[in-house]
Amino acid sequence: MILKAPSWLYGDQGLLLGLRATRSFLYGFLQVILAIYLNQIGFSALEIGVLFAVEIVITSILMVFTSFAGDRYGRKKVLLLSGVFLIVMGVTYSTTTSPMALIIGAGVAGIIAGPSQTPFTPIEQALLAGKVKDQSRTTTFSTFFFIGAILTTLGTFLSVVPELLSRSFGLGVVDSYRPLFLLITMCGVITVFLVLGIKEEPRQSKPKSLLSRKSYSRMLKLTSSLSLDGLGEGFFVPFFALFFFTRFGMDPLTLGPVFAAGEILNALGLLVAGRVAVKMGLVNATVLSRFPAILLPLALPFTPTFTIAAALFVLGRFFSSMDVPLVQSYTMAVIDPDERASVAGVVSMSKRLATVGGPVPAGYLFTQSLLALPFVIGSIFQFVSAGMYYTFFHNVAPPEETATT
Repeated sequence: MILKAPSWLYGDQGLLLGLRATRSFLYGFLQVILAIYLNQIGFSALEIGVLFAVEIVITSILMVFTSFAGDRYGRKKVLLLSGVFLIVMGVTYSTTTSPMALIIGAGVAGIIAGPSQTPFTPIEQALLAGKVKDQSRTTTFSTFFFIGAILTTLGTFLSVVPELLSRSFGLGVVDSYRPLFLLITMCGVITVFLVLGIKEEPRQSKPKSLLSRKSYSRMLKLTSSLSLDGLGEGFFVPFFALFFFTRFGMDPLTLGPVFAAGEILNALGLLVAGRVAVKMGLVNATVLSRFPAILLPLALPFTPTFTIAAALFVLGRFFSSMDVPLVQSYTMAVIDPDERASVAGVVSMSKRLATVGGPVPAGYLFTQSLLALPFVIGSIFQFVSAGMYYTFFHNVAPPEETATT
């Protein structure tokens, strides 16, 4: 008997999966090496925070432009730029250590905050939502995120490459990291070819206004609640690797397997998320998954040993991204199909832009050896965000839940 491959491996869904997988693979090693690399070429923790903050601003501005342009002129055309920008980042980081160039290179690629926070993610969301039924939308998003997390896990193993090259061949810092930056360029080329294969129905007419009144109202509620979550994340998420490096003296060779283990649990959490949402409802599952995702990182800086801290970090990764596919699926469900990329872009931009408030003060606190405060401050913002999200949306059910009640 020949096993039939799942439908999401074919056609446009398979190509969109390829885009997510490629970007996730890159993030796997970037989340481990980037802050440490910048520190090793002379950036202080405060300067790293500033670089991350500026990158967030650039990415956020691009996200709004690409999202509205995609809904108005065609999503595939705009999505091609995602590959071009990855090429720009790879070439930049491979050839220079200029602070301004590094900021621009990271900003246009927008991958530092994760594979689901790039300037082109809203366009991918809208394309994917238009190719699946309401009843399978959440599980499809969850499955895509799960596969992306698996690729992120594989990517984390490459974070040991610079240390191995340095020890084996005596290469300097820049030369030992360059192969990974060149890999970003190659993935950018792959991205361009994947986008070229996607089919998109031609736009029938340009919208008379940017957003309808209903979409605008729901967009405001989404942005206000999720922005606080982004602000909280900005205080500690970009600094996980630097925290382990500063507090316990752990280099990428040691941290790579830890982050890989975390990504494995993260992938399992993403796979479970869609199934939980089917049982509990999208909003309830989103809010409940956030509490352990907040509490476990909050405990991290108070641990006495690296072993305990690493265990909490890995366990926290199971819950840390469960809400991401659920929020994206919910946004696609309650927004008009023609406005999906625009609203998703503004919502994602607001969350990304809010994270600007975190890295700079967190970087300063790191320089003062106040490693616990960024985690405490960030967690408070995230708790408030979860409460607001539930208040706004617990009575607004997506179509697939309304149909079964």
